[in-house]
Amino acid sequence: MKPESRPDAVDLAERWRDLAAGKIIPGWHWHELDDRGEVIMKPRPSGPFRALTSAVATQLVNKLGTRVCCEVPVITNTFGVRVPTIVWAPPERWQGIELNEPLPFVPDLCVEVLDPKHVGHRTDLKIAAYLEGGAREVMVVEMSSGITYWDVRGERQFPALGVELSLGQLSPCGVGGCL
Repeated sequence: MKPESRPDAVDLAERWRDLAAGKIIPGWHWHELDDRGEVIMKPRPSGPFRALTSAVATQLVNKLGTRVCCEVPVITNTFGVRVPTIVWAPPERWQGIELNEPLPFVPDLCVEVLDPKHVGHRTDLKIAAYLEGGAREVMVVEMSSGITYWDVRGERQFPALGVELSLGQLSPCGVGGCL
């Protein structure tokens, strides 16, 4: 793929399939594609990140019901194929969707759980890409500082979809992780 070209959604999906099949980087499973289709390798998630992700997903399932999914690739209009930590969309948006492919839409809710051991998240670009792609809300969860809520107007004090997470339930050790 030429570095100066910007692939469309079909090209990004094809590149994603090749990447997921190990044709580009064998054995590497934590990755995204930027807006030019170039691979962004993500470090393997830490244990505290996985525990926090599970706690957030459980709360979302309890509040929203089914169709809460973790690590589902999403094609964005401006930032390539990204993999939000957790997504949710109403059941009717999932009809006919193949979960082995990147979603052709950005779900209504995208959650980014940030792993404190990894730097360079570029969360600002992900928030913008999800919202520009049609997300109604983006939540960013950080172990050390809690949760921020975003919609197309910017950062919000309260969640736009009315789904508030309880910080005390996010980790068996509370916010900040285990010591």
